Amino acid sequence: MIALILSAALAAAAASQPCAYDGGGAKIKLDGHPFQSLPTADGCWIFVSVQGGKGWTSGSIAILKTEAGHFQLFGSARLPAGPRGIVLSHDERYLVVAADDEVEILDAKALLTHGAAYVAGRLALDRNAGAINVALTPDDSALFVAEEDEGRVAYIDFKAAEADGFKNVRIAQSVFVGENPVGMAVSAAGDRLYVTAEAGLARNDHSCPAESDLEQPHPQGWVSVINIPKFRHSARGAIESAVEAGCNPVRIKLSSSGDRLWVTARGENALYVFDTGQADGRYRLHALKKFATQSSPIGISLNPSGDTVCVTESFRFAPRHANGVRCIEHETTARSFVLDAGAFARDVVALPQQNALVISEFGASTVEIVPYPN
Repeated sequence: MIALILSAALAAAAASQPCAYDGGGAKIKLDGHPFQSLPTADGCWIFVSVQGGKGWTSGSIAILKTEAGHFQLFGSARLPAGPRGIVLSHDERYLVVAADDEVEILDAKALLTHGAAYVAGRLALDRNAGAINVALTPDDSALFVAEEDEGRVAYIDFKAAEADGFKNVRIAQSVFVGENPVGMAVSAAGDRLYVTAEAGLARNDHSCPAESDLEQPHPQGWVSVINIPKFRHSARGAIESAVEAGCNPVRIKLSSSGDRLWVTARGENALYVFDTGQADGRYRLHALKKFATQSSPIGISLNPSGDTVCVTESFRFAPRHANGVRCIEHETTARSFVLDAGAFARDVVALPQQNALVISEFGASTVEIVPYPN
């Protein structure tokens, strides 16, 4: 009887902690430039979209797994186009990849089992679409694609496409949201989509300075709130509201409670936090605070409890060897700390089930696992 109880206890412990990750730091070198890292829900595996390889028109999905207590490179699945933003379906059957002029739907099991990219489906976009990010509703019924170069967000009926074996993946609706949409976040109820646009349409607004010699001063960017039930049927009236969000807002993160929205304003060296208005059902964003950061913040992450937000300080337009990840606790700069990171730290994400961050260091061609300080 004691043996049976002990065996059951060990099995339960193994089920609750399926990975042997020892909580230490790690740095994994890749054969290209990591754009985004995405862990599985159990924290045992990490998918990484990697640009580079045979020129900028190709790339791969790198797969990291825990071995002997540490993350190691398990495999690298080559893709014909350079992958950018990625999202995992909530049943973890599919990895959806934004890749400039197309969206690829990959079999996640094949990636984890063989390290091979089996393409379950593909959506061809306009040649100049510039697909940079993808998002799914919690029930995986709707897929959204941010077309950066076209200023649009496209909606695809993902459930219908899956039922058809992804033989005829097509865009159902698309809506213009502003210049260079990048970040997207879906509410837990699956009824609202939040989207950043780096610049608005106010012609007389030149309040944002150029980030490089190739650009001109431009209007402030904004965050749009899209009513998903309406968007499923028509683009007309789908955008409920929009609010200015500083210069070049790029990445976005919604709190698990849904009442806070965090936005990195890359061109302003700032991090904004908004009240979503979810509590009163208005879904109109209201700016609460603005935090100063170092040069060109991009990636953004919230820890599982939601009390610590971390952003990558990328120095994208002022390159240097070492960058940092700035973390702010309890929405106050009095409780903040900075973690070291490699060149052009582009993305950061919390590692599920572990007290650690995963940093995609684009310029250094590395992915780094960094424990939160005690």
